[in-house]
Amino acid sequence: MRKRMLSILLSLCMLFSLAPASVFAQDEFEEIDECICETQCSEESINNDCPVCSKEGATLEDCGLYVPVIEEVNTVEENNNEESNNTVVLEDATNEDSNTVVLENEESSITSKDVQDLIDALPDTTTINEDNVEEIEAQLEAIDNLKAELSDEELGNVDFTRYVEVATVLEQLLYGVQESSNQIMPASYSGRSIRLGTSGISSPRVNTVRDKVVHIPNSYIYFGTYNNTPIKWRVLDANKTNVGTTNGMFLLSEYLLASDLAFNWVVSKNNVYQGSDAQGWCIGFAKNRDNFSVLEQSAMLGIAKNDGISAAFPKGYTWGESSLTVDDKMFLLSVQELADYVANYDGPVLKASFLTPGLSASSWLLRTPCWAGEHTNSFVSSINLKHGNLELGSKSSGNKASRPYVHKA
Repeated sequence: MRKRMLSILLSLCMLFSLAPASVFAQDEFEEIDECICETQCSEESINNDCPVCSKEGATLEDCGLYVPVIEEVNTVEENNNEESNNTVVLEDATNEDSNTVVLENEESSITSKDVQDLIDALPDTTTINEDNVEEIEAQLEAIDNLKAELSDEELGNVDFTRYVEVATVLEQLLYGVQESSNQIMPASYSGRSIRLGTSGISSPRVNTVRDKVVHIPNSYIYFGTYNNTPIKWRVLDANKTNVGTTNGMFLLSEYLLASDLAFNWVVSKNNVYQGSDAQGWCIGFAKNRDNFSVLEQSAMLGIAKNDGISAAFPKGYTWGESSLTVDDKMFLLSVQELADYVANYDGPVLKASFLTPGLSASSWLLRTPCWAGEHTNSFVSSINLKHGNLELGSKSSGNKASRPYVHKA
């Protein structure tokens, strides 16, 4: 056994003696370089005193303080770029070729100019006839649909004068009654002349453009007859009389009912409505059983009222006082009531035609006297039929028409 151990030892000695001496020298004497940098080396700044970083062929990654670049930084930058690109797409979404909906621009694209352009495109009132009624109705409906998209402020920028004029002429041509459904009943309407109920009847819509105010009719009723033709009345107020406190309806005849009238035929009479020939005509018309039945007459209200000096329709002269009594169940309008219930400016909106064909007149009478300089008892007010403007004229001038008003319970 001892000999075997000795032989193994001798064999190992012989094996080590065959290895080159340089191998042992490298393992025993070669030193490993260590980085001595206190800050990370960069392309612009390399520590030449460091045995690792200053060695030939060394890279920035050999520096002991080297920190690898985190890939997430690039990912975040890419995400930021994507968000930026998306923002650009949204801002650019108004391009005609893009189907992208821009949420910030979901507001209505209808402008007051769009509505005004349609109104300006309406035909002249003199060209309206039975052949183009449907076409004009469609134009008015299109305007109604567009103006419903506008705000009150935008509506204030639209001039509805032409719209009202065309609608008025169209309504007169059709001679219909406007029900709550806004469907126009044709002239062949054969219902009752009097309509006692007020269901579905509403007051006019008020439209204001700058200093111009017009009351656009919403409802009409038939009440009484003249020469066997039902009289059509425009509802000026569906709930109150012209004093604003008494319950009832305030109605205006849509058509002129008589011609060849004068405020006062006798020159010696003054221009006050009470006791005038114009008042006498109204009272006599209301009492005539050929015009109104007993039931219709009982539905008329007499309201006492006094209109003072009016500043409406300033024309350089004064509109005087006028009054009504309980006996005035049919009466003429005052200048102030004209401004408050119909319109406060001259124009076709104040024009009217005769219910009975073949009649003519120069203007339709109002009950307000006019004071011009020293002539305080000579002039009265009326509406010119040709131009629709408020004018003053002689109290005894004939060729005037009557467009009366009533209060109905």
